[in-house]
Amino acid sequence: MDERYSEHYSIIPSMDWLNDEQPPQPFMLESEWINDEIIEIEWDSGNFKTSEGDSLTKYAIYRINESLSSHVSEVIQNGKYLLALTGENRFNDTPEPSDDPYTYVITTLSRNNIESLPSDPIEATTPRSPKPEIADEFKLYQNYPNPFDDQTQITFDLSEDSIVEVIIHDTIGREIYVLVNDTFKAGTHHLYFEPDGIASGIYLYSVIIKDPVTGQVNFRETQSMTVII
Repeated sequence: MDERYSEHYSIIPSMDWLNDEQPPQPFMLESEWINDEIIEIEWDSGNFKTSEGDSLTKYAIYRINESLSSHVSEVIQNGKYLLALTGENRFNDTPEPSDDPYTYVITTLSRNNIESLPSDPIEATTPRSPKPEIADEFKLYQNYPNPFDDQTQITFDLSEDSIVEVIIHDTIGREIYVLVNDTFKAGTHHLYFEPDGIASGIYLYSVIIKDPVTGQVNFRETQSMTVII
């Protein structure tokens, strides 16, 4: 097994019996702030195909909330820094306000999960004032982006520590997926949903917030989102 795959590594190891050609590393990373809320990252990786004709399927985005003083390889070997996987050569992130910069590193993954060398890191500093750490009320935000085809972010505020359940269901109420059912600290939280295995159409996402001691429902709200595959 490749030594890169430590017990903390998040990418599924490649299969020895499949093509093991390493794809090229991403290059020409660019970042831009949109409306002082969203960091948009774009990159290029050229046109990659293995000798068997397989093309890359996705990119891995790693994020660390500091200037990158350690070696880039140490970041991609630690699963806690893996932010997302995407099939596009761009990604929108909405990180928490911070006095420290956010550093992003991108790798290319082949169909067999062979990971490229990491890109050069790129930094983005939040241009906005930090929000209060504790929200004033329970609140569910509209997912972003919407419509979406690859991934969307669902954001909610908690005014106190709570049990949060987020359920994806269709327009006639059939449950499609339980995104999370866990205890969260007070504050703003972001979840990511990828529409794997579902068709294009309108879906609903419901957030149910309960008291962690009594189980009483303190907040419940449902919003719609549109999947375009």
